[in-house]
Amino acid sequence: MESTNSMGSMIDEPLDLVKLSLDEKVFVKLRGNRELTGRLHAYDQHLNMVLQDVEEKITIISDDVKDQESFQTMTRNMKMVFVRGDGVILVSPPKRN
Repeated sequence: MESTNSMGSMIDEPLDLVKLSLDEKVFVKLRGNRELTGRLHAYDQHLNMVLQDVEEKITIISDDVKDQESFQTMTRNMKMVFVRGDGVILVSPPKRN
């Protein structure tokens, strides 16, 4: 895979971007309308991850009586979380200047 950004040869394959995000705050979107924001402590080639100081948001979508959807968001904070890679949809690295 050829790199086309300002980071040059530092990113040759997708997991290189995750490697650059170690000890940085990342956003992880999971199956089941779950989102995590936390500091990336460790990961492997399957995208199993350990996150620290995590905020989890779960969005619950339910059908209302009048055929309308209603949304409810629940939030909780956790000190450390193991994320199984097969549930990961997206990993977003921290914004860089």
